[in-house]
Formats: sequence, C-alpha cells, structure tokens
Amino acid sequence: MGTILKNRLVNTYDAEKTQEFLSKPLFEERVVLGKCESWPKISIVTSSLNQEKYLEKTILSVLNQNYPNLEYIIIDGNSKDGSVDIIRKYEKYLSYWVSEPDRCHTHALNKGFERCTGDLIGWQNSDDFYLPGVFNRVGSIYKNNPSVDVFFADKLLVDENENYNFEFKYTPFSLGSLIHEGNIIVNESAFWKRELFEKVGYIDENWFFSMDYDFFLRLGLSKVRFKHIPEFWGAMHCHPQTKTSNIWDMKIADDKKILMKYSLKRNKFKAKFYMLKRIMWYLLYGDFRYIMLGLKRMVRKLKL
Repeated sequence: MGTILKNRLVNTYDAEKTQEFLSKPLFEERVVLGKCESWPKISIVTSSLNQEKYLEKTILSVLNQNYPNLEYIIIDGNSKDGSVDIIRKYEKYLSYWVSEPDRCHTHALNKGFERCTGDLIGWQNSDDFYLPGVFNRVGSIYKNNPSVDVFFADKLLVDENENYNFEFKYTPFSLGSLIHEGNIIVNESAFWKRELFEKVGYIDENWFFSMDYDFFLRLGLSKVRFKHIPEFWGAMHCHPQTKTSNIWDMKIADDKKILMKYSLKRNKFKAKFYMLKRIMWYLLYGDFRYIMLGLKRMVRKLKL
C-alpha cells in the first residue's frame, strides 16, 4: 500500500516540461523508425479535420515519446487549412496517412483502427496530446501485466491559451460507476489490446458525441480486465471548436440512448453512491486537494 500511496501523491505534471516536449521534434529518427520487438508494438490513430492550430502538437506528442516500436496512423478528413502540409512534414515517420472525405469523426477512427497491427491500441484526437514518457510506461506496465486488457490513467484539461486548468483523476474501474456516473475512462489516456476489437467490434458510427463512452461500456459489459494507473498520461484541449464544449447537452442525451440500447438506465441515487465511493478512495490516498477541486464539478454534474 505504501507504494500505491506514494504513486498517488506524486501524480503531478510539469507544465513547462510538457510545453517544451510539444514545441519541436525531439525524437531520434533511428528509434522511431526502428522496430524493437522486445517492446510491445503501440498503434496510435489520430483523426483530424481542419485542426491546423493543434495538429502538430498532437503529432509531436506521439513521435517525441521516442518509442522503439511505434505504429502511427493519421486519418485526415480532407482538411482545407494547413493540416495536410503538417502531416507531410512528418510522413516519413507515419505508418500510414490519408486525406480524404469521410462520413464522420468515428468513421475516420475506424479506418485507422482497421489498419492497426499493434499489441496495444490508442487514439488521440488532433487537438489533444500525450504527456512525456507515457509510451515507455505503458510498454513496461503491459509487459508486467499480461492478463490486463485495458490500461488507463488520468488526464488534464488545457485551455486555448495552454493553461492547465483542471485535473481528472480516476479510480480503479467500476462498471457501476461507468453506468451511473458516465465517463470514468477516456481515450486521451487509455490503451487496449487490439484483439478487443474482435471481441466487441470497432467504434460505433451511430454515436457522434459519445462513441468513446459506448466503446468502453461495451468493454465493461464484456468483463474485460482493466487496470488504472494513478498518473497523468493525456491532456484534452478545451476550446470553442471542441465538440463537447459546444454541445454537452447532446452528449448527455447520447449517453442515455446508449444505456437504453443495453437495457440500462442511469440512477441518480446510485450515481451519488459511486461518487461517494470515489471520494473515499481519494481520501484513502491523500488526494485532499483534488477532492476540493473536483467536488463542485461533481455536485453540479449530479444536480445535487
């Protein structure tokens, strides 16, 4: 327990180091282009449409991991800004990329997933990014936990001025919490075994706002094995063009429809129970600051 407590309390991030990490190419070409099979292959898919402002940082957050067994795929939806020029700048280090019209964001992701050959899969949207050193951590944890199917960690929220303005710290996976509270695992900081696509299918194109929630819910209902790592692995930009910042109410409506599809229903009282259970977890591991930061958000979400 002492090791877990120590890890929990040092779940911090270095904003200055991360900004440097995203500012320019820092990777070694021989490493990124090499295929060291002693490390699990990590496949990352990025879908993008007219995200010139953020796309290069997303790409650098993948390549600058300097991971020795990487497969990086970018699916662009026929962008009309400078996105394609940015992709071409790094195409030597990409396993595949294309710029063509697609049906939707989810369709673009599936086109990428269908080409993945890695042991572990992840997706990072073109305005979000990974933090330094994540892939080596994931690779090491994967090798030491062969029975685990999904690895997930915590994430940061970053505004359009690159200010780190909120932390999302999660807890060990709970299907009940996922059902009654909503997203307790997010794509920005999650990796899963490729064979899970064979078990539950790809991302469902019927969901424009909550495709990640539907996917992780299917995994939870399939009783796959999850492992939470109390570290920050990813960050999400929150800016005026972000889907969920504009249409949060529509996402909530999508979540309800998804639950109905599986004959499930969100219960307000059970949601409160799982919220209190998570608070007890934070108390146990000394995250008093996070409790104070997050309590107001959780109360508002549950409409207490």
